[in-house]
Amino acid sequence: MLRHVNQFSWMAMTLFPTLMVAMVASQIEEQMKKTGNIVQKILQECSMSPEIRRELKIFSLELLHRDFQFTAYNIIPVDCTILRTIFGAVATYLIIFIQFQADDGKK
Repeated sequence: MLRHVNQFSWMAMTLFPTLMVAMVASQIEEQMKKTGNIVQKILQECSMSPEIRRELKIFSLELLHRDFQFTAYNIIPVDCTILRTIFGAVATYLIIFIQFQADDGKK
């Protein structure tokens, strides 16, 4: 019983940083998408000097044309989908492992 608790705690401590990074990256991406809408509302509804309006337009264009996504070496996106990938792979390997264990028990 203690062995299983130890294994579970090791797994939780190993996955916790990955979980936190993925969740924070997802939240930052959502906020970045909202920023463009907020800048557009400010441009439409507020009166301001031409210099500030020009800077906000430039900033809005940069937000529109830039793809905000956190990746690991531009290979794997670091967001909540990486958690689904990790858990899917672990579940697949566990099922295969259990099937091989069942075959060894029959022999």
